[in-house]
Amino acid sequence: MARRKKHEEHVNHERWLVSYADFMTLLFAFFTSMYAISTVDANKAGKMVFSTRAAFNLDFFPSDKPVLGEPTQVQNAVKSLEKLVPPFEKPLPINRRDKPPPQRYKPEQIKTLADDLQKFVEQKGLSGKMRVRLERRGLVVSMAAAALFDSGSADMRRDTLPLLDMVVQKLMATGHPIMVEGHTDDRTARGAAYRSNWDLSTSRATRVVAYMIEEFAFPPDMLSAAGYASYHPVGDNETADGRAANRRVDLVVLTVGSAPMATPP
Repeated sequence: MARRKKHEEHVNHERWLVSYADFMTLLFAFFTSMYAISTVDANKAGKMVFSTRAAFNLDFFPSDKPVLGEPTQVQNAVKSLEKLVPPFEKPLPINRRDKPPPQRYKPEQIKTLADDLQKFVEQKGLSGKMRVRLERRGLVVSMAAAALFDSGSADMRRDTLPLLDMVVQKLMATGHPIMVEGHTDDRTARGAAYRSNWDLSTSRATRVVAYMIEEFAFPPDMLSAAGYASYHPVGDNETADGRAANRRVDLVVLTVGSAPMATPP
């Protein structure tokens, strides 16, 4: 019986397409990864720098750097990043809940901080914008309402934010909870936006709290806000200077318990 002839196997000349397709896929993945790495979020980078400086207590009161008016080195760095990669949308605040808070300041450190802040106020001639005092509940930094807000408004003024930024960074480094309190004089609030001084003082306090969370990623569980209208004055409401002193926002570092408002000094 005759044997059947075997058909010769044809060589597949298109096997190179498999390797070529694998190579192209690797190239696509490589360049996609490189593009993702090269994309920088300038706002998040700036917030990271601010948080790092506050956590490590860097550059408290540098004598050779302006505090008000001119941009700081951190702001210049953020602007440089924004020129390279402009942000397309406002990023969410940095989540610090998984990061332990700074080591809490001891009483002697709080006293030193108060002395340093007071010297800074005197050297810069800021007695009309900022006052520092120690109470039984902790350190109180009073910011004049006129330095942060327009009259009868809770919208923050951008020209004086550098002063608030400096204060927030120092108080944040203490590791203690902070109460933000809004105060007014005894004149009736005017305007449709706020029905009373209670509304105005509370709105200003909560606006400062929101700013601390959004711009500095301050842990929300360590912040609280309250409005006291005109019922905790520090000056005489019968005089213009007294009313100006009463219109304020107090940032209180609570070192004793957690009571928001103690007996006025």
